[in-house]
Amino acid sequence: MFAQVVINVPLDKAFTYRIPDQFLEKAAVGKRAMVPFRNRRIIGYIVGVTDKADLTGIKELKEILEILDDNVPFISTALLRLTRWIADYYLTSWGSVISSSLPAGIGFKERSIPVKKVKYVRIIAQASEVEEFLRLEGKRAHKQAAALEALRRQDIGLADLLKSTGATRHSIQCLTQKCLIEVYDREVSRDPSIFQDETAKKDIVPNQAQQNAIQRIQSALNREEFYPVLLHGVTGSGKTYVYLQAVAHTLAMGKTALVLVPEISLTHQLVNRFHALFGNRIAVLHSGLGKGERIDEWRRVLTGEAKVAIGARSAIFAPLEKLGLIVLDEEHETSYKQDNSPRYHARDVALMRAQIANALLVLGSATPSLESFHAVRQGLFGNLTLPDRATTHQVPKIQLVDMKTEGTWGAKTEGKTGTKTGAKTEGKTEGKHRSLFSHALIEAIEQRIRQKEQAILFINRRGFSNFLLCCDCGHVPKCKNCSVSLTYHAYEGQLRCHYCNAVFPVPRFCPACQKGRLQYIGFGTQKVEEEAQILFPSARIERMDQDTVTRKTSHQKILSRLAKGEIDILIGTQMIAKGLDFPRVTLVGVVAADSILNLPDFRSAEKTFQLITQVAGRAGRGEIQGEVIVQTFSPSHYSLQCASRMDYRAFYEQEIQYRKELGYPPFSKMINIVVKGGNVNALKVATTRLTNLLISLKPDEISILGPAQAPIFKIRGQYRFQILLKSTQSLSLNEFIRKAIAEFQAGFTEEGVQIDIDVDPVNLM
Repeated sequence: MFAQVVINVPLDKAFTYRIPDQFLEKAAVGKRAMVPFRNRRIIGYIVGVTDKADLTGIKELKEILEILDDNVPFISTALLRLTRWIADYYLTSWGSVISSSLPAGIGFKERSIPVKKVKYVRIIAQASEVEEFLRLEGKRAHKQAAALEALRRQDIGLADLLKSTGATRHSIQCLTQKCLIEVYDREVSRDPSIFQDETAKKDIVPNQAQQNAIQRIQSALNREEFYPVLLHGVTGSGKTYVYLQAVAHTLAMGKTALVLVPEISLTHQLVNRFHALFGNRIAVLHSGLGKGERIDEWRRVLTGEAKVAIGARSAIFAPLEKLGLIVLDEEHETSYKQDNSPRYHARDVALMRAQIANALLVLGSATPSLESFHAVRQGLFGNLTLPDRATTHQVPKIQLVDMKTEGTWGAKTEGKTGTKTGAKTEGKTEGKHRSLFSHALIEAIEQRIRQKEQAILFINRRGFSNFLLCCDCGHVPKCKNCSVSLTYHAYEGQLRCHYCNAVFPVPRFCPACQKGRLQYIGFGTQKVEEEAQILFPSARIERMDQDTVTRKTSHQKILSRLAKGEIDILIGTQMIAKGLDFPRVTLVGVVAADSILNLPDFRSAEKTFQLITQVAGRAGRGEIQGEVIVQTFSPSHYSLQCASRMDYRAFYEQEIQYRKELGYPPFSKMINIVVKGGNVNALKVATTRLTNLLISLKPDEISILGPAQAPIFKIRGQYRFQILLKSTQSLSLNEFIRKAIAEFQAGFTEEGVQIDIDVDPVNLM
């Protein structure tokens, strides 16, 4: 017998090994095997077992050294089929996809799964022996007797036993020596410390649109066939309630369900809602958990203890059997796209997984991606609509404020930031300055503070200022590893690169001319927070961005304080823009709506519309109608105009025409090839050679743009050139790239040059 084994090397193939007789019964698809590879012993995954093998060109067939798994295979046949598809579609190795599909600690390096063991105590003596000890020695050895009495009911953890009975370790040792009890190791699951909110159990009466959506989803589930459907519901329309009922019906059918959210920050409220209905049948999978916690949750899914898996992007690989339903909430979010190899998009992987499992796929969003809504228009997806909010609460009023008309206004921003460095702050100027806040936004915030309501301020950049500028020579301090300006973080008194996380001290004078003073240009969440503290000194202000949520429970604690009314103004980045439902939030302020609109990205208008619409949906979720103030220098842009009316269809019609005219997705398929390396001259040679090869081999239906320097030319010490390919023929483009890259690598020996392939890119920076 022979086994096909995949190992984690940059070769997209499985290797053939002979199965020794002693392993024939244990060898199975999906199990791990220790195999010899070149001069090493490494772990691989068995992807096929056969009694025949093509040994052409193989001089010596090596044998499997060991089968590492005794029981359930780590990867099912269905998941192996899914990972094989990902490797083919995203032009990467099968081994790297398998590695990404497993939680850290369960991959190609670890022989055994790290498990947590706790000391437990149990009685090993006969009941009569215990009775005799209690009768004869119980009064004298009362601590030993108390421990025995507790253990007569059940085994108890050693720490809990000592705490609850007052017994000492010496008492336990005495009982052990008398052969009455024993201390042993018990494997336990680590607690992921997910807060449970009892208010999540409130009864909900669905409206007619929700009832119709639930009925159609249940009918689709009953058919037990692959069916993708877009649930297009405005913010606050009750999509989560529809998800809950869909999962409940799936479980009643004896099947399992998978629920994905785009960001960790969104799991808190969603998990509370699901736990209230399904209890411990849910498992949570995301990178915010500790390594051991995530492994334990994954094992609960693997063993069938958990029937519902909830998590972020990588949870798409949850080892669920009898999968009946996949829910992808906020399906438009670009965070579903992996930004390093393998660069898969969870939405497209969910489509394939649902197809393999004959399952229902529900894609939910208030602002669907153009690709998904276009698929609805083409009849490829079903469509369910929730046109109104689930309650009688009115949608918020949205006001666009033209910042070009705002004059000098606001307070001086002198204070703590001006004393940390020699850089010149805006607060050191005399008189007043142009505020980050418009008249309308300041008045609206003041009104909320008086009325004991809450406000959310959104800015799509963390830090204090975008960059520092020398007013004498114009020099901008940049990262030594990346070709980007450094962001000033006031509270730490540091310059920080948001691409490689390098940290630099703030120079007292310009490092270029040695005499100029540095001026802060632009602003981020820290700057907004500082000015808000000056303008609204009585308000309780909190900031929520990557700098303030460094611990795994940070999201939950901040949102819990917001829910309790302990925060008046919450300032944050995209992590506060969606999914949050707090009835006392009646005002949302978008401080700078142009930050995404002006990016060099063909999706910038779509991202702007989605973000403004989503963050606006956080206002007015209670009895009081919400208000949204959007500050912009481009109030006439169609994405902002449509967002101010929450008119998705109007935006879609205008944007889809633009995409069609320029041949952008969904009317074409794109692949971005990034050639990178530390030696810029060698990189230019490699990029030119690859481009010439692509041009010489390409068929007519494929167009090539570039090569060109990437918008951010250098990241982490690596220079980067881009070659962008477009085609209306998806399969032919993939096959063309695969053959061209193989031919290029076969004839190119320059070291230090790396090629990254991004299929269906969402970020061209």
